[in-house]
Amino acid sequence: MEMQRRTTNELEQELKRIRDEEVTERRLRLAFNGAEMGAKRKEKDMDDETRSTIAALHRQATEERKRTTSKMDGTDSGDGAEGWTYRDWPSRMY
Repeated sequence: MEMQRRTTNELEQELKRIRDEEVTERRLRLAFNGAEMGAKRKEKDMDDETRSTIAALHRQATEERKRTTSKMDGTDSGDGAEGWTYRDWPSRMY
């Protein structure tokens, strides 16, 4: 009974951690989308140089997000680890 209770507590803690991560991710996504909408509204008042700088930063952020996502899902990220998944890293690092 004690073992089962401990396991239940561990599962509840894991579930809470996952929910916290999901909430954080959702908040970041909302903040990013809000910033994009605000930038689009302000874009009408900007000069060409400022507009191109923002576009370059947006492209850079998009590429970084793609690179990070591809590392997490195990696809090639261009870092020389083709064919490895993120699960392989701990065992192959030593």
